[in-house]
Amino acid sequence: MKKISIYIATSKNKWFPTNESYKPIHVGDSEMHGFYDKRMCFDNTGDNISKKNPVYCELTALYWIWKNDIDSDYIGLSHYRRYFKFNNNVLERAFFRLLQFVHPQPILVFKSTSDFFKDDLNPKGILDVFDEQYDIILPKPARWNIFHRLIYRKCRSMKEIFVDKHPEIAWNIFQDVIVDLYPEYQDAMRLFLDGHKNYYFNMFIMRKDDFDDYMGWMFSILFEAEKRLNGKLSDEEWSRQIGFLAEYLIGIYVQYHNMKVKDYPVVWINDTKRFSYTVVRSVYEILHKL
Repeated sequence: MKKISIYIATSKNKWFPTNESYKPIHVGDSEMHGFYDKRMCFDNTGDNISKKNPVYCELTALYWIWKNDIDSDYIGLSHYRRYFKFNNNVLERAFFRLLQFVHPQPILVFKSTSDFFKDDLNPKGILDVFDEQYDIILPKPARWNIFHRLIYRKCRSMKEIFVDKHPEIAWNIFQDVIVDLYPEYQDAMRLFLDGHKNYYFNMFIMRKDDFDDYMGWMFSILFEAEKRLNGKLSDEEWSRQIGFLAEYLIGIYVQYHNMKVKDYPVVWINDTKRFSYTVVRSVYEILHKL
């Protein structure tokens, strides 16, 4: 039987899915108090870069998995507040498409106390996805259609979306590093980054051999980008910067290798009582029962 390990990057002791495929991993080189889940891994053990967590975010978990998981056949990453929603009926899929027309990056917001969606996080059919010749599972991409681009006038390409919230020098160095280290990726990089969609959150599931290859490629780029950016950003800009840049690498890698993608909506567990969240929760719960 093939072994699937979907790691949950976390810095908090929260609710985690009970399915045996899920493995919480504590990120960041800090004291661990109150973590009683027997499945918990810690990214400051073994071969690790845990001290880089303030800049690398969940990537310190990915590095630990890459260097220390030798048993799994398939590797995935989710977050303690974000999970793939694997099971979606016809009405739920239609409602998500409607949300996606209105907003480029819709996320399904549910309360941690709700039970109705939790069975949908069960990855029991994942092997069938790969048997159907899919190469990778990713979140539903954020898509900027014509309607969105008219509203968000700055957001016409991946670069414009990034530099709207982050320093442009980080983006320029990021692209330079890719071209310098992997010139064969240049066409794929430009084709993807000039497009209008991206896969965020550094979430995925893929075969272990593909995972190992992607990790080697990704970290070689990020380590070099870190060196070149050193001293060029303020402390506030530097915080989480490498993690943000990494979100634009998976699309380039998929584009270059012509990988067949199966995408799923992302569940965001958030108990905030915002009106829009409450509406989405209520509609989805009704559709789920039909």
